[in-house]
Amino acid sequence: MSLSSSSNAEPPSGPTFKVTSRALTADLATASVGETARELGSFTSTGLTELLGRLTALDPAKFADADPQLLVSARRGRFVVKPGKSRLLLRSAGEPDATYFELPAEQVAEFLSGQDSVPTTTDTTQDLPADVPVNRRRATPLAAVLFAVTALLVAGSAVVTVNRPQVDPASAYEKLSDAREAAAARQQVIGNYSAGDGPRPRSIEVAENGMLTYREPAPGLAAPDERSGAFTVMRRRADQSTILRVERFGPIEVKTDGTLFYAGEIYRRAASSAKRSAP
Repeated sequence: MSLSSSSNAEPPSGPTFKVTSRALTADLATASVGETARELGSFTSTGLTELLGRLTALDPAKFADADPQLLVSARRGRFVVKPGKSRLLLRSAGEPDATYFELPAEQVAEFLSGQDSVPTTTDTTQDLPADVPVNRRRATPLAAVLFAVTALLVAGSAVVTVNRPQVDPASAYEKLSDAREAAAARQQVIGNYSAGDGPRPRSIEVAENGMLTYREPAPGLAAPDERSGAFTVMRRRADQSTILRVERFGPIEVKTDGTLFYAGEIYRRAASSAKRSAP
């Protein structure tokens, strides 16, 4: 089944959405780690809703190690959209550590075009993939907000939001106990890595000074989104795989072939970035 964007059609009168897929086949029918980022083009509200319907139809039980998602650029900004059980999970692309919120597929275009209010938390419960931290959210009318504030002032009580636990807590990892092994592992990962085949791919730089920097290109000529932090080489207790841990980042797995696996994508070392050996 082909995907049709508005790129080659007459200019639409309503809002348009630029969409990139990650870890998804070209028809959005299957999640796969081997699929690189793919620019799908620009879509109208109707076209985007159709795409999101396909995303909703995916079965999370079949994702394995894949992290299928769409990156959508719209009037409200750039958002990551991931499949849940029956709704979609959204967060700002510029805030990788932010908690996801839920929306049904038919409401996403309206929200991203800036026509809907920003969702707020609610304590609704629904089964979702266990590896996604989620705040249950919906658009809240102003009257309801005022009522809630008044109730807080009168009762002096606190509002508690139900959150899913974060993925891979610190207890799931252990530091390398052998100093020489730790130094060797640290030296082996130093380099520049990239994911995708476009002229401005997402990239990870692992520097000798112990800092790791993640960069994601922004639309047009805007500067890329960039996050940095000190990294620690650790082992995942469950399978003893090597992991780079950075505060406010998800786990970055070091594969046996020297690539990095992060957020559902494979990052390959640049040809000019030679491996280094521990002294």
